[in-house]
Amino acid sequence: MIKVLHLYTALDDGGVERFLLNYYQEMERNNFKFDIIVPGSHIGILEQQFIDLGCNVYHVERFSDNPVKNIRETASVIQKGHYDIIHCHGYKSVEGLLLGWILGIKTRIIHSHMVVPNESILTKFKRKIIVSFCKLFATYWWACGTDAGKWLYGNREFECGRITVVPNAINIDTYRFNLTARNQLRKQFNVPSNMKIIGNVARLSAQKNQGFLLDVFAGIPNRENYMLFLVGSGELEAELKAKIVELHIQDNVHFLGSRTDVPDLLSMFDIFLLPSKFEGLPVSLVEAQAAGLPCLVSNTITSEVNVTGNIKYISLNLGIDRWGKEITQMIAKNNDRSLCGEKMKNGMFDIFAQSDNLQKLYLNIL
Repeated sequence: MIKVLHLYTALDDGGVERFLLNYYQEMERNNFKFDIIVPGSHIGILEQQFIDLGCNVYHVERFSDNPVKNIRETASVIQKGHYDIIHCHGYKSVEGLLLGWILGIKTRIIHSHMVVPNESILTKFKRKIIVSFCKLFATYWWACGTDAGKWLYGNREFECGRITVVPNAINIDTYRFNLTARNQLRKQFNVPSNMKIIGNVARLSAQKNQGFLLDVFAGIPNRENYMLFLVGSGELEAELKAKIVELHIQDNVHFLGSRTDVPDLLSMFDIFLLPSKFEGLPVSLVEAQAAGLPCLVSNTITSEVNVTGNIKYISLNLGIDRWGKEITQMIAKNNDRSLCGEKMKNGMFDIFAQSDNLQKLYLNIL
């Protein structure tokens, strides 16, 4: 059995943990064993699902709270686990690569999941320094997509074939449009038949830019005919809830928190919005396309994810009025949502094809 240790990621329903869960659910678990190191004591909404699949989940002290204890606890997990592969997600997981090298783990992967186009000079300098250590101590460089690979490792490294792309794949069938689920949820949330629902599934954070989304919603034409559902939790939840009161839109905005019924919620939505300031290759947009949703997103997001033609990219600089007009126009088109999932079958985001590829990758690098 090949044992893989993943670090560091919370298990609350973010992109990295959904990537891991989607793949591990379809892998041959008699031959592959995933364990996960989580920073901090918080138990995420997806943690039990990983445990049910046979994963060991280890909570360690956050590096920012106590660096010495974090290193000691992480090193202990690595030593006791006898892992074949250490798989580190994001360049800030460089410590895992270093400890893996020190403790004799010969196969060490660094995996890019992000693109940040507008870094400060200081942040970019810090990243370059950390990434130089990632390149030094990682034996393999992976990325969720072309843009994420080029951003972290550099164009030259990508062009020469140094980087392996592992897409953020999903079970397409799970997210197909479901009319029964749509009707049941609209009834549950008391949504009138003529009401259109705008949806967002993302961490409530500065990166995901829900504050801008609330401004857009407040200014949308004929707002009384629309409802906004925000799915996810995060550090800005209290701030965003205060903002909807300030904007006098609290009657039409619903915070659902972290949910396990995202496929059904996507069927309930009429349009998906993701005005992120930066992204890698968001799993949420893959899921939204499988559900046949028209998607309006910021042009900071990679075009790689648009495999159905249902995504429209628009600059945040165009302002809330333009975003509001685009929403009404896209909803009015009323496309057949049942066809989109079929377009994605056997493609780069189909987990049944990609889980086989990941298993082959692990076997080949060993």
